[in-house]
Amino acid sequence: MNPDIRFVCPAGIKHPELAKQLGAKIVRPFAGHLWEQLTLPMWLQRQGNPLLINLGNTGLLNYDEQIVTIHDMAFKVQPLWFARSFQLWYDYLIPRIANNSRLILTVSNSSKNDIVKFTKVDPEKIHVIYNAIPESFTKKFSEEGINISSLPEKYILYVGAINPRKNLAHMVEAYNLLQREDVKLLMIGEEHASFADYQLQQLYKDKADIMLKSKLTDEELICTYKRASALINVSYHEGFGLPLLEAMHLGCPVICSDIPAYREIFGDAAILVDPTSAEAIRNAINDVLNMNGALNSKIEKGKILASQFSYRRSAEKIINCINNL
Repeated sequence: MNPDIRFVCPAGIKHPELAKQLGAKIVRPFAGHLWEQLTLPMWLQRQGNPLLINLGNTGLLNYDEQIVTIHDMAFKVQPLWFARSFQLWYDYLIPRIANNSRLILTVSNSSKNDIVKFTKVDPEKIHVIYNAIPESFTKKFSEEGINISSLPEKYILYVGAINPRKNLAHMVEAYNLLQREDVKLLMIGEEHASFADYQLQQLYKDKADIMLKSKLTDEELICTYKRASALINVSYHEGFGLPLLEAMHLGCPVICSDIPAYREIFGDAAILVDPTSAEAIRNAINDVLNMNGALNSKIEKGKILASQFSYRRSAEKIINCINNL
C-alpha cells in the first residue's frame, strides 16, 4: 500500500479486523459526529492539514482540503422519509461540505444531477464513480455448513434497509395481491430509529408468509440470493442500488422501480415497474414466476452487466481524481 495513504478511525468501530488489515490509526476521543467534526479536524491540523478523502456520506464542516462522497440527496428529495433531527442535520451539513470540498464523488449521474440541483455546486466538481460487487461475492466457497435450512422453498427476496423511502408498503401490498400460497416474501434488512416505517410494521406483523431477517453473513446472503425466484426493489429514490447488482451477479432476476438511477445503471437487464402501483408490481412478480425459459435472457444480461462494475476500476478513477487536483 502507498505509504502516503493513511487510514484513520475512532475507537470502537464495527470491523476492527479490517482496521488492523489497513493499518488504520485509532484517533481518540469521541465517536460519531463528535469525532468527525471535533476530533478528526484537530488531528488533521496536527498532521499539517493533509488531503482528507471521505467515502461515507458526510464530511468536515470546517476543513477545505477534502474530497467528500455524497451517495444521494434523498433527505432533500423527500424530507418526510427521515426523522426530523436527521433531516435537519443533513440539510445543514451536506450543502456546506459540498461547497467547501475540493471534489465531490458520487455513485451515479442521477445523484450528480440531484447534488447540482440542491447544492448549486459546479457540475465539473462532481465525479461519478460507480459502486461494484464486493470482493466476498466473487470468492468460491463451500455451501456445506451454511445455515439455509430456514429458507422457504420458493420466495421473492428484498435486501436493504427497512424504511419508508424503500416503498416496502407497496411491495407488501403487491405481494398480498399475488395470492400465491406457494411463494413467500423474504425481507432481509434492519430497521433504524431515524428511518422507521411503522406503517410497514403493521402490514407484515404476525404474517407467516412474510419473513424478516437480519445480520446474515456474506455466505448466507449469497446463498439466499441464489435460491430466490427474484429480487424486488421498488424504492422511490436511490443513488445506486447495490443489492440489485449483487443479485444480477449471482443470477437472480431483478424487479425494480422505474426511477432515474435504476434506468441509468440497470436498464433492460432489470424488469422496471411503476413504484406507485401495487398492481403493476404484482403483475411483474407474477410474470417472473411464470416466465420460465424466457427469463434466461434477463438473467444473462444481468450477469454481463454486473461483470462491468469493478472496485479496482473505481479505485483507479479516484486516484486519477486526486492526481488531477
